[in-house]
Amino acid sequence: MAKISFELKPKAPYDFDLHWKFYSSSEPQAETYKNGVWRRLIKIENRLFPVAVSSVGTVDKPRLKINIYSKISAAEKKELSDKITYFFKIRNDVTELYEFMDRDKVLRKVKNQLYGLRPPGIGLGIFESIVRVIIQQQISLHVAYVMTGALVRRFGEKMILRQRFQ
Repeated sequence: MAKISFELKPKAPYDFDLHWKFYSSSEPQAETYKNGVWRRLIKIENRLFPVAVSSVGTVDKPRLKINIYSKISAAEKKELSDKITYFFKIRNDVTELYEFMDRDKVLRKVKNQLYGLRPPGIGLGIFESIVRVIIQQQISLHVAYVMTGALVRRFGEKMILRQRFQ
């Protein structure tokens, strides 16, 4: 299986592991997070690309390693990189928020406990985003993850891989 790797540098602070421990589910979703690796099939045009993302930096000097397990053109790689950048919110600047939180005792404690956490991207495409927004409106996130997982298993596109992508 072909493997292409590159890195993205999120704006610090960025805690990749905290993000996915906080927002992932034990229920199968469109993506999985296990042992520090986020995995997902990402669709570009009409092709599915198996992708694995892991942190190779620190919270204050973050770097994400992206592995693509397929041949990919330069244009497809750029689009995939843009989707990951958007979905992971790696360009968001939390400096002003943290400065505001530092002025309050309670908020400072929350900031310190969740340092580097970013809000999750809702989806990689408009259809996925709409479905997730509708599901997550009036119920707990756990129930929303269960429902999303059921939809993914029932209607999601599948790809058979000859080996596991890391």
